[in-house]
Formats: sequence, structure tokens, C-alpha cells
Amino acid sequence: MSFAAFEAEVAKINDLLCGANLLIWDLRTMMPPTGSQARGKQLGTLVGLARDFATGDDAHARLKAAGASVVVTNTIPGAAAFLDIHPLFAELIKPQLPERT
Repeated sequence: MSFAAFEAEVAKINDLLCGANLLIWDLRTMMPPTGSQARGKQLGTLVGLARDFATGDDAHARLKAAGASVVVTNTIPGAAAFLDIHPLFAELIKPQLPERT
């Protein structure tokens, strides 16, 4: 999987969560009180799908495959420092980084 394909997969998570946010807005502004139980189920479905996609068994494999297609160069300011605080990303692409000077 290329990094662009991985970004498209992550965009699906974003779409699910944006849909959930729209439902929350509607719940707070326009929805009649009698619809709250159904809305709770809808929100649970959307958030559950996003969670499962982001943390499921194949999530790490997708991330690892995307990371393998990324070439990191020294032209990214602060890239090494960023990876120090994001260990999963560091695991995938830090070996490609040039030594710090």
C-alpha cells in the first residue's frame, strides 16, 4: 500500500467522525428529545466503525506498509524530533533518517 492509498484509508475514518459530529450538532440544536435513543445508536455505530478501522488487527499492517513506501530526507525540518514523540512512526521510518547533526 502506498502512502497515498493509506491517506485515502485514513480519510474514511475522518468521514465517519465528521458524520458523527454532524449528528451531535443536530442532536444539540434541532433534534426533538424523542429521537435521542436512535441518535445514540447512530453515533455508536459511526464511532465504533471508526475505532475498529483505526485500531483493528490490520491497522498496524496498513501503517507499516504505508511507512515502507515513504522516503524521509533531511529536508523535513524537525522530522527526527517529531519521530521521538511518535514511537509507532519512528519504528517504521526512523531507520531511513540521516543522523542528527
